[in-house]
Amino acid sequence: MNHLSITVCSFHLRKFNSKTNKDIYDLNKNISYINDNEDHLITTVKEMFMAFSSSYSESKKDDDKKKTFSCTYLPFGDFSTEKYNGFSFEIQSGYYGSSSTILDADTREKKYEMTPNDVAEKKFYLYVIIPKDNRQVIVNKGILIFQNIGIFGVKTITYENLFRFLSETYNISISCATISPELFVKKIVTKNNIKKMIMVKNHKSTNDTDLYYNGFGSETRIISKLCFSDTIWDKIVSAINIFIKGKANLFEFQNIEYDKLKLLVKIGEKDRTIDLHNLDKLSIIEEIPDYIQDEKGYADFIQLTKYIKSTVDDYLQEMVFRIQ
Repeated sequence: MNHLSITVCSFHLRKFNSKTNKDIYDLNKNISYINDNEDHLITTVKEMFMAFSSSYSESKKDDDKKKTFSCTYLPFGDFSTEKYNGFSFEIQSGYYGSSSTILDADTREKKYEMTPNDVAEKKFYLYVIIPKDNRQVIVNKGILIFQNIGIFGVKTITYENLFRFLSETYNISISCATISPELFVKKIVTKNNIKKMIMVKNHKSTNDTDLYYNGFGSETRIISKLCFSDTIWDKIVSAINIFIKGKANLFEFQNIEYDKLKLLVKIGEKDRTIDLHNLDKLSIIEEIPDYIQDEKGYADFIQLTKYIKSTVDDYLQEMVFRIQ
């Protein structure tokens, strides 16, 4: 069976078409908006997500992307601690648009012939985490946790539908980003799952006349089949953490400074090339224990929720709760 994993990202809500941080909404306060009838109404973050799920309670087709999507709020999936509130949704999504033959994996016996109009839907879970305000900060950043099955996930289709719904209903936009670059490196860039380092050093011509032409070049160094001692790996992680803190920083490796660093890493069941100077839009993806998977290959909701509760504090420790 396919392994299960979770995709974790932060999110914030902003007045639609606004780019100023003063228009970012505090997540634990009531939110005012104007509907199509120009009535001034009040809602909350949880009520907006529940309204989204109601809008997609029946499966909807996207004939351009050949996908289906439905979302159901799970009232028994609410949970709360001293640090945060959480609520849960079940998502059904699948693909259609091409025929295929369903075979028994062992005997190769034909089970079914799918037509282009048949949909192979899978069940996923989504958790929304709202950190509570405290004496130090009024929170305007939350966490979204999407459960995946092997290479299949619902982050993109959920985000696209949610963005459209919030903008059309509340004149609010939602943005997703990594919780923190440092936590991304800690969770994803490990000594065991890194497969290649791709380092680029820019060269600028010393000839002044070349400044008016293409007097630039670059040198790319690729290292694969990596095997690091703990000491060397600690130095590399330290150099990576310095590098990701700012666009002007350089990555130093074997006494050479590089302008760009990309890593080929295994995330879940995929190999992905990650540009470490562009982590803002990336999400943490990590595998979850096998005991959470039931005999049908889906996540057991009770076990998954227990696991989510046990890991949320790890993310909160690294997260900045407010965009200033």
